[in-house]
Amino acid sequence: PGRLSEYVGQKGLIKQLQVEIKAAKRDHRPMRHAMLSGPGGLGKDTIAGVVANELGLPAPVMLYGAELTHKTLAEALMGLDSPGYSSSASATGGGFLVDPKAAVFPIVVINECQNLKHGLMELLHPVLEPGSDGRVLLKLPPEMQTPKTTEVWLVRHCQIWITNYLGEIAQKSRPTLSRFQIVYEFESYEDAEIIAILTQFGSRIGLKFDDNATALLASRSYGVPRQAINIAKRIPDWLEPGQGHVTLEVAKEVLDLLGYD
Repeated sequence: PGRLSEYVGQKGLIKQLQVEIKAAKRDHRPMRHAMLSGPGGLGKDTIAGVVANELGLPAPVMLYGAELTHKTLAEALMGLDSPGYSSSASATGGGFLVDPKAAVFPIVVINECQNLKHGLMELLHPVLEPGSDGRVLLKLPPEMQTPKTTEVWLVRHCQIWITNYLGEIAQKSRPTLSRFQIVYEFESYEDAEIIAILTQFGSRIGLKFDDNATALLASRSYGVPRQAINIAKRIPDWLEPGQGHVTLEVAKEVLDLLGYD
């Protein structure tokens, strides 16, 4: 899906995001930071791209918790670009907001955020919760500091943290978790929602499913959209070239051979 209106499932989150995105556009500000958790394959990464589309932004900047150090995190955040900001705020980067009407507010995704070191989480507190003056400040690692620069102003942005293990975040740094105003745990999908996803995906790759075929595929996807889509991607291997009709018999054959009982 490219828009919230196309996204199937997770109705509580979709309603929250519809309100939040409308308010962010109205007030000309970044979307509030979000913490998304839940098992793999339920659409957490997908929703970040959908949010960017809704806000008219380029694809989010993707970072991974296990790979981040103080230096790589600083370089990534200092590299955020936006019209409306001065690019010469300091010798090491950052940016003063000089034209609010021209500014856009990028999205940064930190995937597998439970692997972030505790110290990095604390360094991000001033970024996740700016001071009353609205400045977004980041302390620089020693190797990037100069006699006059120990911290930089960053372009205002939205951070979306994604994890399969929300409990680990809470154990590692509850104060960090408290700085997210949108916190949502993804739920497994109902069969009817998986059927809608299969129908939507099939229309994009030229597959038309019989109703009983989608019902069978949904029942063996364990409530996980990624699982359903992975099965659908394999179905054309069983069809003749140009054939896009998926019957119950075809669905059964594919599931049996792939071992989805």
